[in-house]
Amino acid sequence: MLYRRAVGAGGVLYLALGHANRPYDKAFPHVPDQPDYRGSWDLPVFQDLVKRGVEWAAQRRPF
Repeated sequence: MLYRRAVGAGGVLYLALGHANRPYDKAFPHVPDQPDYRGSWDLPVFQDLVKRGVEWAAQRRPF
């Protein structure tokens, strides 16, 4: 899910993707480590969305 919205003189960009399952994210220390799962981070389309979002936030890309 990605959205952008004009707010006042600026705006908000929200990207809900990008959650990952990392060994240090486990809820209980006694549970064995799970394999590192990066989710959408390895996908070129996700990397492009993040890059474009940063460019927009730096005002290098129009709203």
